[in-house]
Amino acid sequence: VLLVADEWWGRLLAMKRVRKDRMDPRTISILRNEFLELSPLVHPNLARGFDFEVDLATQDLFFTSEYVEGMQLLQATSSLRIEDPGDRGRLARALLTPLPRAG
Repeated sequence: VLLVADEWWGRLLAMKRVRKDRMDPRTISILRNEFLELSPLVHPNLARGFDFEVDLATQDLFFTSEYVEGMQLLQATSSLRIEDPGDRGRLARALLTPLPRAG
């Protein structure tokens, strides 16, 4: 994840990028689903998703979201000793389920 400047709106954004040479259908699906789940959520501690695009020069996929200062969810839950990534995902879904959606 990179910190980038949105020159049009004059703000900082987070950009998650996947290089073309590291893409497979599963990776593309994960990135797209992350964007689709993130973008409609409205919460002061979550980054709202903005754009899901293909870099025409490199064919890399990326999405941009709000930049939110703080600890990432995986870091915040690492002390819970949840070893299975699937369990971490279920915990994240359980924590985020009650959030309102934009719209």
